[in-house]
Amino acid sequence: MTYFCLKCYKPFDENTTRYRIKSPQSRFMGFVHKSCYSEYTDKPLPKKRKDVKYLIPIDPKIHDLGYNESQNKKGLFYKKCITGIAYLDFRNVGELPREIQIQEGTMHYYFDQPMTWKSRRVKNIQREILDKNNIKYRISFYKQYTEEIEEFVIDEGDGYCKFCKKDFKSEGVFCEKSCERMYFQKHVVLCEVCHSPVTPDDEILHHVRYFPEEIVSVHTSCRQKIHKTMEHPNLRHPEGDSRKYYKKL
Repeated sequence: MTYFCLKCYKPFDENTTRYRIKSPQSRFMGFVHKSCYSEYTDKPLPKKRKDVKYLIPIDPKIHDLGYNESQNKKGLFYKKCITGIAYLDFRNVGELPREIQIQEGTMHYYFDQPMTWKSRRVKNIQREILDKNNIKYRISFYKQYTEEIEEFVIDEGDGYCKFCKKDFKSEGVFCEKSCERMYFQKHVVLCEVCHSPVTPDDEILHHVRYFPEEIVSVHTSCRQKIHKTMEHPNLRHPEGDSRKYYKKL
């Protein structure tokens, strides 16, 4: 497509610098030659933009890992994967001070639509590659908080069983119901009375015996059943042991 100068009406050559401006004759944008700019707009030529200084120093190794810089957003690097795109953002992201962002590293995130188990597996693989190459990155504005959350929250899965690590190549977190049951038996605290999960705000540490000391977790309401009923005699400590124990403290 050939463009013409709004001032001199001459076409632009391939190597000619042109300036994009709004034409007063219409609401559309047009172009003028460098020599025609001041005369046409009654304004001096715009100053050339300075090179963008990155907030976080860029590790040259990211180029070897397949990341390319975006032409439209300086400081944003991307890598096209089998599914989706992985990003490394070296710009000023969030409100963290510069020294903290440098310490924690560039922002890394992954985008695919829709996100599937394959997408999440590719995302995890890309993070493993960054780890192996000692490239510091964070996955949120506040890396430390996100890591604490991810430690306790089960995500939607990447096709590997959360318990036995089997590659079952499907959506979900566990390959079988038995793995799900064994995982929660291993990681979740169950009440010794009702055998249902105990949350930290409803957990009571109950002494089954004092000599030797044995403590179990129970719900607040279930603890009342131990002491006020005879439904769970195996969880009642011998009479008098509590007075002896606390007398020694």
